[in-house]
Amino acid sequence: VRIALSPSMCAALVRHVPDFVALHPGIQLECVTGLSMRNLTRREADVAIRFTDAPPENLVGRTLSLFEQGIYVSASLLARLDGANLKAPETWPWVDWDEAHSHHTSSRWVQEHIPSARIHARCDSSLALHHMIKAGVGVGFAPTMLAEPDEDLVRMQEVREGLELPSF
Repeated sequence: VRIALSPSMCAALVRHVPDFVALHPGIQLECVTGLSMRNLTRREADVAIRFTDAPPENLVGRTLSLFEQGIYVSASLLARLDGANLKAPETWPWVDWDEAHSHHTSSRWVQEHIPSARIHARCDSSLALHHMIKAGVGVGFAPTMLAEPDEDLVRMQEVREGLELPSF
């Protein structure tokens, strides 16, 4: 079964693969990762798992979950941030989406609420953003499905009260 999914969705779902394989030993999974849409009609994939609020009209789908995000920082970077600056997100080093993906809700939130944000790195995938944040490059939005189980990350909302977060 060929499954088309984003790299971050693959990273989040991989922990469930051993159970799936144990339940269905005759099925071989092929994960096709990337952000481009695969054509199911041409059998480029059997199943597609995507984050979208506007699926193409020719596809039938259902909501599996909401795509939730939060602002995270690595524990090592948090220890280096000046306590007084924790209330000033414009002083934090940030990681954000690259120009081609600046339409994402989280990138628009940063542009609108912290126009003077110091962007230290830009990425083209939420998985890359997660790894940049984990490495201590900067503070940034990460999918909760990846960040919450990661013991190296701290949700910034717990650090700074009143930080307005977008509705996802």
